[in-house]
Amino acid sequence: MITSVSSAASSPARRWAADAALAVVVAGLQLAAWLGAATHRGHPRPGIADYLFLAAGGAALLVRRRYPVPVLAVALAAAAGSAALSAPVAWLVLVAAFVNAVVYRKRAAAIASLVAGYLVSVWPPWLIGTRGHTTAVFALELLAGLITLLSVAELIRVRSQRTVAVRNRQAEETRRRAMQERLAIARDLHDVVAHNISVINVQANTALHLMDRQPERAREALTAIHEVSRQALGELRSVLGVLRADGADPPLVPSPGLGRLGELAAHTRTAG
Repeated sequence: MITSVSSAASSPARRWAADAALAVVVAGLQLAAWLGAATHRGHPRPGIADYLFLAAGGAALLVRRRYPVPVLAVALAAAAGSAALSAPVAWLVLVAAFVNAVVYRKRAAAIASLVAGYLVSVWPPWLIGTRGHTTAVFALELLAGLITLLSVAELIRVRSQRTVAVRNRQAEETRRRAMQERLAIARDLHDVVAHNISVINVQANTALHLMDRQPERAREALTAIHEVSRQALGELRSVLGVLRADGADPPLVPSPGLGRLGELAAHTRTAG
């Protein structure tokens, strides 16, 4: 049975709700991390600028599907602004925007953001390992972490593409089965119309020829027309019953086939 498809308007609403939930969760986790660091590690509590940068990055995630590169740019700018003010950086928002860009095949922008973030974190790179600057151990650990992040994002992208491919194959299979069902219904309708209209046509011609000379034979032909037309209506309802809503009772009478050829011949022979 051909299943009904739900309204397409709900899909954008679900995507919007999912993006809003992601933005709230990421921002909430980042804020919780900040407050936990301030409570247990003695870090300064976030200020107004921190909240503004976090809100900007979180709000950008709302349009992550449509504008993955601008969202990544906003998250990177917010992180750079926080670092310039020596404020806590919204790393979780930046990571979410980065993974989103990779998933949507914006690898060039994603890799560029990694390079920019790395250079900002170790700037100036030519002084790495010198006194008062970034240590070589930190630079290597940060590089390894960014490479790992890129690898994880690629794995997520591959998994997402496989999921979409499987979903597309299932949808294509559903469409193929629906087409086969429509063709079967068309064949059944053709059989019903062809079987019964041919008999009705023969009986009607017989009734016209015998109406004046043999009224009793004409009456038999008209009776056969009445019977065959009633049967045809029943068969049409049976065939069209497969188009009813899900849960409806299946047709009780099978569609006409070769097994009912004798019945068709008997109706035809009543015309003489």
